[in-house]
Amino acid sequence: MFDFLKKRDLVSALKGKRQFLIAAKAIVRKGEKFLILQRSETDLYEAGGADFPGGKIEFGEKIEEGLLREVMEESNLEVDIVRPVRTWSFMKNENTQLFGVTFLVDYKGGEVKLSWEHSAFKWLSFDEILNGDFPEWIKKDFRLI
Repeated sequence: MFDFLKKRDLVSALKGKRQFLIAAKAIVRKGEKFLILQRSETDLYEAGGADFPGGKIEFGEKIEEGLLREVMEESNLEVDIVRPVRTWSFMKNENTQLFGVTFLVDYKGGEVKLSWEHSAFKWLSFDEILNGDFPEWIKKDFRLI
């Protein structure tokens, strides 16, 4: 009985495990400046590129809790969530889809100390980001805040 389930599981394993991941990113605002991170050169996805603090939400975790945890892990900053800015989704590879929410957050405290995932940071103005050499997804998020 239910042999079809075993076959389906076997076929899925042979194709590669499919994943649906949820992530949250933070646009950190400190007065008139915003935090931009640079991904580590060893990052498997967009090495050396611009980034916001954030990452994957863990199973059972509320997205807001995961966002605060990720911001602390990646930047050592305490923040207050202001509001969601934008939802987004893309295929990281043929077996992994990532769905995410970018939030606007206000700086609350701490000094930036980067995790291994990032190699540099800058506090930049709104205009510096919109007029700078940044990926369109970052500019898109900033146009919405």
